[in-house]
Amino acid sequence: MSRICVVATGVPSAVEAPTHHGPGLRTTHFVTALVEAGMDVLVIAILSERDALYGQIPDALDIGGRRVALLKTTERDLAGEVVRRAIGTFAPDGFIGVSAMASALACDVVGESPLWADVFGDLMAEAQAKAIVYDNDTSLARFGGLLVRTLSRADRFSAVSSRQADALLGQLGLAGRLSKHTAGEALVEVIPCAAGSSVPATHAHVEALRTRLGLTGAFVVLWSGSFNTWCDVDTLYDGLTQAMQRCPELHFVATGGVVAGHDENTHKRLLGLVAAGDCGSRFHFEGWVAVSELKAYYALADVAINLELARYERRLGSENRVVEWLAASLPIVTTALSEQGEQLSAAGAVEAVPVGRAEVVADVLVALAADPRRLADLSAAATAYASANLDFAETAAPLLKWAQAPLRSGDAGSQPVVRIGLVSQPKTMVALLEAYVDELGTAELIRRGGRWLWRRLWGGAAG
Repeated sequence: MSRICVVATGVPSAVEAPTHHGPGLRTTHFVTALVEAGMDVLVIAILSERDALYGQIPDALDIGGRRVALLKTTERDLAGEVVRRAIGTFAPDGFIGVSAMASALACDVVGESPLWADVFGDLMAEAQAKAIVYDNDTSLARFGGLLVRTLSRADRFSAVSSRQADALLGQLGLAGRLSKHTAGEALVEVIPCAAGSSVPATHAHVEALRTRLGLTGAFVVLWSGSFNTWCDVDTLYDGLTQAMQRCPELHFVATGGVVAGHDENTHKRLLGLVAAGDCGSRFHFEGWVAVSELKAYYALADVAINLELARYERRLGSENRVVEWLAASLPIVTTALSEQGEQLSAAGAVEAVPVGRAEVVADVLVALAADPRRLADLSAAATAYASANLDFAETAAPLLKWAQAPLRSGDAGSQPVVRIGLVSQPKTMVALLEAYVDELGTAELIRRGGRWLWRRLWGGAAG
């Protein structure tokens, strides 16, 4: 069987830690599918240097009772001797990068080995969403640089939706990858978000949580996960408060919070709205909680809610939190902007609401609070959809097929004839140049600078 090295960013969700983001869930998805298929796996987790959990994360993942080695590192140390020695000892047949960022960073350590890049959401659409929140376009330079590195080196790619797969093909074309060498190759595959089975919380655990929050007899609306750049917290707040005025037993419980280093504004805005309003005692912000604790919040909730802004990131992306709710049989209210969201709405597995319509959100929540039969139907539909569509191995089938015999793309080693830069405006060009110079390092900058100066002064004179 193959030996696969998975390069990921953040803490895999298989680790009992209080903070998990999408890439961590995706890592567990892929690793579980690979292990269940009988492959040997080494996980290299690139963690933030400011992560307080760094020393507490174990050296192995428990995947169905099987031990999977977990090597912790940082972006700075990824290309260092410790990682290189571990890779050399493991001797992988191929690499999988979980997210465009992990794939871009993996380019420094894969050598000539085959690399599958899971572009987990459209990176430039994410950059745009962040630019709106921060009123600043500098994220385009950082994200664009990572995407270009990934597009230039990886041999196979995956996306979370067919919409994103089409966008990714366009990006590969701009990067010069749709050449005669790759004609006929399935460069991009679709791997939707998935959720594995887990042990539900005990009744005693759920009741203890209910008592602690003072929610006995309450109708609980749940939000779990990050408050990201695409989250419509204004409509969320307005819809909830309108519903609370009409439904005295309705309470809102949120786990999760800011995305450190990416979006620290959206969550703060919601907290500010609540603090300035009249229903603050019915909003419960629990922060990030461990995976095992999260199951109790799922069991506590009567309905989960997911309200999105109209962004390209939403059209091309997907929602891990919604997938997790489906697996937990939760009734869901969502704007359903993604491809998967539309599929869920068409299947009757969620209650879809229009974007930015707080009064509709309130109407739906009040109606659900008074209709146990509708809640039961939504729960049953969620269970049925999860059972039929969210299996780790089935969703990852294209990846597993490649991993059985990893191979390079047909254009491996050739020079792309097209080179595209993100030149939307002069400031962006400057940011791209600065990012490039930062990546070179002092020694390489001196070497290249000296070579350029020599050519400029003496090469030109000689010509």
